[in-house]
Order: sequence, then C-alpha cells, then structure tokens
Amino acid sequence: MANHKGRVNAVMIGLGGAFPVYAGIHKRAPGVVRSAGFEWLYRWLQEPRRLWGRYSSTIPIFIWLACKQLLIDQRQQLLEDYNDASV
Repeated sequence: MANHKGRVNAVMIGLGGAFPVYAGIHKRAPGVVRSAGFEWLYRWLQEPRRLWGRYSSTIPIFIWLACKQLLIDQRQQLLEDYNDASV
C-alpha cells in the first residue's frame, strides 16, 4: 500500500493475515495465547521464514515500548498508593 500511495485513487485497507485465517488456510492461536497477546509469536512459529524479516525489525521495538509503558504505569501506581497512604 505504501508503494501505491498517491498512485491509486481509492481507499486501501490492510488486512494482514485475515484472509488466510478466514479461508481456513491458517488457524488462529489458542484462546489463551490470543488473550495473553502472543498471537504474533504463534504466527511467527508457524511461518518463521516468511515472517522473520518483518517481526525481527518490529517486535523488539514493540517489546521495548510495551515494557516502558508497563514500568511507567507501575511507577505511577506506586506514587498514587504512596500519596493515598500519606493522606
């Protein structure tokens, strides 16, 4: 889609792996894996050659940002708990 931006006069919507899943070509991860947020890992293990390049460049950044957000949220909660205990 990025290569055709500005050249295609239409709405473009990226669906990723939706079609192979709905067509029954690929199966979805088990519910526990999906609810834990690791369907990407399940897909990577199913098709490592195809997804390696994409995931190796995006997943480390995602993990860094997710951990950073968790630490910020945890710090904020600790500060709120400390302030509530001080009052």
